[in-house]
Amino acid sequence: VNMDTGILLFGGIPAIFKNNFVGTGNTHIFISDNSGKGGASAPISAVGDPERPGLNKFEGSPSDIAVDNNRPEEIQMEVNDWGTDVLEDVDARIDGQADFEPILATGSSVLAGSLFVTVIDGLTTERVLDATVSLAVSPYPAITDNEDGVYSYAAVLEDSYVVTVEAEDFDLVTREISITSGELLSIVITMGIEEAKGGGGCATLPKGSSGRWSDVIVLLGALAFLWGYRTYRQRTLST
Repeated sequence: VNMDTGILLFGGIPAIFKNNFVGTGNTHIFISDNSGKGGASAPISAVGDPERPGLNKFEGSPSDIAVDNNRPEEIQMEVNDWGTDVLEDVDARIDGQADFEPILATGSSVLAGSLFVTVIDGLTTERVLDATVSLAVSPYPAITDNEDGVYSYAAVLEDSYVVTVEAEDFDLVTREISITSGELLSIVITMGIEEAKGGGGCATLPKGSSGRWSDVIVLLGALAFLWGYRTYRQRTLST
């Protein structure tokens, strides 16, 4: 807050996200030229990584330099609030090479929503652990990592999206959703079994379900036997 320089970077660039840089007439982030010195650099925002989406807020007047990049390489600075919705004004606030699109709408920083998608087998009600979940239209990549069948996007910008879920042996499922700023949205996607190719409408069973079906068949057989025996006893007693 009201510092001459908020962050000085001389080596590798760490992930910088969910910060609020306050003050006018200041350089919020200064990146020194480290040519030939090496050092790994992470983006100031990683639009391809939903865990580190930027979400920084840079206050100040349009004439203030928010980020001063003295390195020859382009620095990723997507998904940040620059205090303006005009791309030319954002560009004027950055000195040096930078990729800053897409930007956040003014006033919407650090208010991203989160999306949690629970994928279940519609036949067995068990969680599906090998699904692929994607979010369109968005810069976020499809995800396969999950916690017991729960696939999550930690930070999603306010907007409307189409969630697509794919998994082997199941039909593809899509769902339209809307996320608001700061919302924690949880949805359940129920996967239907895929029709067997050339099977005349017959369906294949999800993996690992054959044992459960044999148990069901045995149970139905036992119930049929008991019903038949009960009917036989009633007829015998009535005669």
